[in-house]
Amino acid sequence: MADFSLTLKMAPREVVENICRGDEAVKEFEVRLIFRSTAYAEKGWPKTTDILLLGVEAPLRLNRIILVDGRLFEGDEEAVVVEHDYGVNLLGREILVETPKGNVTLKVVGTCRAVWIPRWAVSSTAYALIPLKVLQSVLGVEEAVNNVLVKVEENHKPEDVMTDLSDRLGLYGVVSRSLEGRVTPFVETQSYYNYLVSLLSLIGFSLLAVSLALMYGSLSLMVTQEFRDLGTLKALGATRGGLLLAYSLRSLLLGLVGSSLGSFLGVLAARLILTGLASTSLTFEGITYTAHSIFQIAQENLDALILYSTLGAGLSMLLVLPPAISASRVPAAQAVGSFPGLSIAETGARSKVGLGPLFARYAFRSLGRRKGREIVVVLIIVISVAMNSALIAASESQQGILNEVDEAMNFDFFVCLSGRVSSTLLEERLEAYEEDLAFWGFAYYTYAKAAGYTLLIIGMPQETPYFSYRMIDGRWFTEGENETVLSENLANMLGVWVGDNLRLSNERTSIDVTVVGIRKDPVFNIPMVPLSVARSLDGCEGRVNAVVLKAEEGVNVDRLIREVKKALPGYLWHIKKSGAVKIISDVLTKTFQSTAATMITFNWLTSVILIFSILGQNINEERIVFTILRALGMKKRTCILIVVFKISVLGLAAVALSALAAPLILKVFSELLAGPSSFSVSIVLPPQIYLTSAAFIMATTLPSGLILGAYITGVKLSEALRYE
Repeated sequence: MADFSLTLKMAPREVVENICRGDEAVKEFEVRLIFRSTAYAEKGWPKTTDILLLGVEAPLRLNRIILVDGRLFEGDEEAVVVEHDYGVNLLGREILVETPKGNVTLKVVGTCRAVWIPRWAVSSTAYALIPLKVLQSVLGVEEAVNNVLVKVEENHKPEDVMTDLSDRLGLYGVVSRSLEGRVTPFVETQSYYNYLVSLLSLIGFSLLAVSLALMYGSLSLMVTQEFRDLGTLKALGATRGGLLLAYSLRSLLLGLVGSSLGSFLGVLAARLILTGLASTSLTFEGITYTAHSIFQIAQENLDALILYSTLGAGLSMLLVLPPAISASRVPAAQAVGSFPGLSIAETGARSKVGLGPLFARYAFRSLGRRKGREIVVVLIIVISVAMNSALIAASESQQGILNEVDEAMNFDFFVCLSGRVSSTLLEERLEAYEEDLAFWGFAYYTYAKAAGYTLLIIGMPQETPYFSYRMIDGRWFTEGENETVLSENLANMLGVWVGDNLRLSNERTSIDVTVVGIRKDPVFNIPMVPLSVARSLDGCEGRVNAVVLKAEEGVNVDRLIREVKKALPGYLWHIKKSGAVKIISDVLTKTFQSTAATMITFNWLTSVILIFSILGQNINEERIVFTILRALGMKKRTCILIVVFKISVLGLAAVALSALAAPLILKVFSELLAGPSSFSVSIVLPPQIYLTSAAFIMATTLPSGLILGAYITGVKLSEALRYE
């Protein structure tokens, strides 16, 4: 990236290059030709727009553009690579560009982002890259340039080199100078996507723990179902090591097949989403495309498929060992003579509860006999409830942030002008809309470099009604003082806090300001300074270039914007409050809430399956007991009630444990998210979370109990007695 740029009047290319090469402080440079015009499109949209043509030579060393679609022009091809937002509907079409010699036809061969001229510098103007020689020929200025990008050596200051080079090129008229740097977007989005990814990653790791428990439960159930077969094999001479090897190989094969299929489906789904196919209907062409692309997709993601398949197979082999080792230790006679998975030593266990209904006494006796599995079930429910609590609490906290942002910005829109205008003139123009406006005020915006970043700076009066941010630390600035208030994200990015000094510099001057406050502002990456400081950066006292407006209740804001745009001199661009809030709404609320809802549903299904697989072992072991009870006259409803009551007791234990674990889990989540995030979002436990958790536990335990009860009572008595 270049350190600064100089825009000149037309100058001979050879002279400019020789001057730059002769300066030992210049590390690299690129010459360019800039021409502003109007472009027309016969086909596609937009039909007409202001456009800034940038004549360049490939390769671009000081400006690594991001090619979004299409390709870069080749040699001296009469083609352009345009800004993506402008050219997304013009790719492959031709545009007409006005020049002093008449209209010129250029073909749009690609779209790009990250062109060296920041988007904010030409907010109402599209830009396009064109071969340098083509633009020189079109304009009739052979071997002439009017712009140079410069990168300086590490031991030199860009400001000093820019001043020196400007003096040496002064003969050709330096029109403007601009310090470049890492341009920070003034409306923040990336940090929230990073935060969202971090939060979902934490939830993903939690789901991994639940999935491992599900794998363990399923493999344990597999071993339990074959308890008698193990006894038979041991009686026939099978060794303990042989049994462990057999289960290890079987689980390795199951894990390899399952993880390979799962990882491939995951990669396939991600690929379809990225290509946009997943958002379309499943047409015959789409299905054919997917079928033809499967082999190619597998080849392109072979490393990921091998990694996840190996990981799944290894975990499957490890998780089968505990139940297999436990089963292999049981004597052959005991295993053959017992019911599936039920040790003879445990068949005589009695409940210590001697009073109460029969279904309750039997349920407590069953719980007392298999404590390990019940503990696992309780822990599964607690983990699921904790994850759901984190998702719900995070969603509530993010909605709170959205409401706070909405309340902090006390305006409907602000307008930026292309030039500095007298506030008296603006007052006269706005008086015509006095009935539609609740208030209006003036500000001054400019751009400056700070700590290696190019930032939008806004100057405003101290007693401003436009913003009412909550201060995280410090206070608001004082008029007439060199002070600034930063957003939390911007302060972390610049590495400063309250009490630190920050140097704001542009091509004209440098001003040292003191950070006196950090505001809670998740939208704007903007240092806010007193009006006098912003004006001093440009040496423009007594004038403004921004207007902040708030409409009266019931006034159509869009209509008002259209009218104000026509009335104000030098309109450049505007920002609506609703648009800025919508960015955060889309990222922090809509996207997260839809993802959270999916995860909670997955959580619920996983929990039900886990409970069924783990407690199903107990129910399967007690099949003969239920068969005898039914043969003695117990109704199916009572048998189902026994199972439901047993699982409900576990649910009550999970409720008590969840009430203690949820605040701790949320605190851990907040601490983990505070590390990678450039701003803080505290996940606060809402009061209704306990009611929600109780409802989730009921929705988990009740279906599990009913399914298991229906399963155990659905077996015919004659078949069960004959089998046993």
